[in-house]
Amino acid sequence: MIVLVETSEVVGKFLDKGMHVTPDALDRISNSSETVISRILSELEGREDRPSIVTDMEVS
Repeated sequence: MIVLVETSEVVGKFLDKGMHVTPDALDRISNSSETVISRILSELEGREDRPSIVTDMEVS
C-alpha cells in the first residue's frame, strides 16, 4: 500500500534533519510515498556535503 504524505509533513521531515526544501523540490516530492521521501532523506543525510537547502536537483 502506498501512503502519501501531506506537504507540511514533508517540510517537517526535512526541517527535523536541518534541511530546508525549496518550492521546486517540494513540488517534485509532494506526491511521493513515505518510502520514497524516507529514501531521499536517508541519501541526503549520508552525504558528506549534506545540503542545508534541498533543491529540485537533489530530489530528482
